[in-house]
Amino acid sequence: MHTLAAKMGFALRHNVIEAHGLCPECVEVEACRYPGECGHDHSVLVKKKPR
Repeated sequence: MHTLAAKMGFALRHNVIEAHGLCPECVEVEACRYPGECGHDHSVLVKKKPR
């Protein structure tokens, strides 16, 4: 990262790499459009950042 920044004319001070994801079951629950009729456990809420 530092080398790439230097080649572009920048002095990189800090870099942060983040990874976010959900397990397969949680992906299915998050994508659910019918929470009252599906049978999924919607008791755990996923925080979403405002866009």
